[in-house]
Amino acid sequence: MKNKIESLIKSKNLYYASFLVIIIYIAFLLYADFQNILLAIKKFNLNYLPLIFLLIILAQTMMFLRWNYLLKRLNINLPFKINLKIYFSSWATFFAPAKSGE
Repeated sequence: MKNKIESLIKSKNLYYASFLVIIIYIAFLLYADFQNILLAIKKFNLNYLPLIFLLIILAQTMMFLRWNYLLKRLNINLPFKINLKIYFSSWATFFAPAKSGE
């Protein structure tokens, strides 16, 4: 399994696919009404930003606790640090555009 992952990372196909996804994402951004997007960003009230970040952190903490609970119910006992690393590795899909990775 480890060799497959290493060979995938080393292959140029992964870089080509990543580049293609970025180009498609930029094309969608440009296709959308870019001026309206900028206007909406300018109108955004920055006072809400700390609350938004707090709610995101709270939601992710609750999801980690649920993840931990489900593992315990399945009698899968992992050290806390390893469990946290595994959970954080799933965040790679969390930040994908439109949550397409999930």
